[in-house]
Amino acid sequence: MLISEALEGKYIKTHSSLRRGIIQEAILREDMYIRNKAILPFAVRVRPEFIEGKLPQPDFWSTYYVQIDGKDSE
Repeated sequence: MLISEALEGKYIKTHSSLRRGIIQEAILREDMYIRNKAILPFAVRVRPEFIEGKLPQPDFWSTYYVQIDGKDSE
């Protein structure tokens, strides 16, 4: 299974805690340079969780970092 497929359907909460929801799509960000090759950045499209009494919010994009083996591969 690809990492992007494994991320889809997972619950995510951003650092601000105000934006959270379910990952709908994950794309590897090749435009970012990460020195540690064991960490991969993904652009994820998130569908915000529904809060009763509030209008539904549009999807938002965020960057999510995945550590693949815990060791620096330099």
